[in-house]
Amino acid sequence: MFDLYVTTQKEEIKSKVYSLLCDVKDKRFVDFLVSALSKPKYSGIKKEVTGISWQTGLDFSGKLSVFVDLLINGTDEVAIEAYSVFESSVDYITKEEKSNVKLLLSKDAGSLSDFRKGLIAETVYLFE
Repeated sequence: MFDLYVTTQKEEIKSKVYSLLCDVKDKRFVDFLVSALSKPKYSGIKKEVTGISWQTGLDFSGKLSVFVDLLINGTDEVAIEAYSVFESSVDYITKEEKSNVKLLLSKDAGSLSDFRKGLIAETVYLFE
């Protein structure tokens, strides 16, 4: 489906594929989404894949380091989508995972833009 999304020029098809992927509720889809985020052939649709991730409502605990990286290193749009993954997963995340995410986020905060620092602060606050 991602291959179709990447290759089609028709916005109607892109929209339908995106909606279909957002509706997947199978927990095995979590691994597929996380894997897609690391594949170079999907690098042009990281925002969309990250958006699908939170819109599925699936449990991404255990995979949060991927979204920490996107929050820190992705474009501003990707970072917002990554924050939304944290927001939608907060009920699934253990105290230990929350502590680990907060630790990972605090490592690189000094060199980031004010916008990114704000997203990090919001994520830390979310996990309090």
